[in-house]
Amino acid sequence: MAPTGNDTARVPLPDNIQCCVSVKVGRPLGKSRTTVGDPVVLTMSTTDTFTVTTAKVFDIVGGLVAAHHATASNDRLLWGDPTPWETYVKVALNAPQRKYVALTGENYYDMIRKVWDNAGKTRTGQGSFTLQLFVYLEKHEEVGIRRATQQNIALSATRVADHVRQHDLQLGPLQTEYVNISTARLPATSPVEVLTNTTMQQLGHMDLMAQRHAEERAHHVQMDEQPYRCVRMRLGALTSPPIDCFISVEDLREILGLPSYPLVPPFRVPLQPTNAPRVNIEDVDHIDS
Repeated sequence: MAPTGNDTARVPLPDNIQCCVSVKVGRPLGKSRTTVGDPVVLTMSTTDTFTVTTAKVFDIVGGLVAAHHATASNDRLLWGDPTPWETYVKVALNAPQRKYVALTGENYYDMIRKVWDNAGKTRTGQGSFTLQLFVYLEKHEEVGIRRATQQNIALSATRVADHVRQHDLQLGPLQTEYVNISTARLPATSPVEVLTNTTMQQLGHMDLMAQRHAEERAHHVQMDEQPYRCVRMRLGALTSPPIDCFISVEDLREILGLPSYPLVPPFRVPLQPTNAPRVNIEDVDHIDS
């Protein structure tokens, strides 16, 4: 009498089975048609725990990914300790990828037994049984220069503020805005970097001048708001010593017909002329090119 499907399912699981590990590029349970390298076949003991099998698969996938990355023209794949990954098993001969099952510590032995029983229902039986394991890896998407939109600038401003606070940096308003925009153009995963180029130096000088001007302006405003100002006067002869007298600013403006705002602009440091030649200037920027 020919064995029935139930009799075939009762064939005991051998101590060792063939296992084939393949690495596919794409999302898990998708329709990936790209494989990293050639599948690796190994002999696996059916008494191995899920942790032992996972460690073996990890070493195999690491070797395949390293060989894949050795070719500069190949796409970079997300692989490493921070990257989550799972091992999927093909439960039946003609099972599509969407029906692969992720192995866990709870279902590991049950899934191996189920795949073994399903193989007994095929025409070839379990004589050429191979456990098919798959690991899915996604490509590392290289994001180029982004647009410095208001949303990206707002997000980068928070990161820049944390970076400045952690490293105890001193940046002016213009320098901070420049770093915010520069960071907003980079990928979101890029670290914050405070540049030290010529632009940052120029913006730092402008921030310093603006700070000095603001302090000077605040001093003048404070003086203008005082109702009485100190004036040095000589009473009597010119040889008499000067004395300090406080007079009403409002009364003095009314007597002299002056407006209620200062007529003298804040003092500014005069520009220092440069002695650079006007003709035949040496091109130091391209002297080595």
